Amino acid sequence: MGFRARVERIDADYFIPRPADESDLDSFHAATRFLRDVSRGGTLLLSSSVAGYLFFRSGQMLQSRFQWMTFVLMEPLQWHWSGSLNPSLWPIRTTA
Repeated sequence: MGFRARVERIDADYFIPRPADESDLDSFHAATRFLRDVSRGGTLLLSSSVAGYLFFRSGQMLQSRFQWMTFVLMEPLQWHWSGSLNPSLWPIRTTA
């Protein structure tokens, strides 16, 4: 079974999400767009995790108390959530 046939089968079984303005996308292009969106989300999550680790290590180097290091860890999480909760940044929009 080829890659395109596998993608069409997955699309038939699970319905790969499509943008509202491009509902006529074929299965292959919908899958590549969906995987691109998933990889962007993974990159955002990974970069936030690395930033949190680096901020935590810098707090240890400065010999901060644990209370202040938790505030330092909350900063990358706040940036991650503010970016992911902004509806204008969502790549796939559904119609009502």
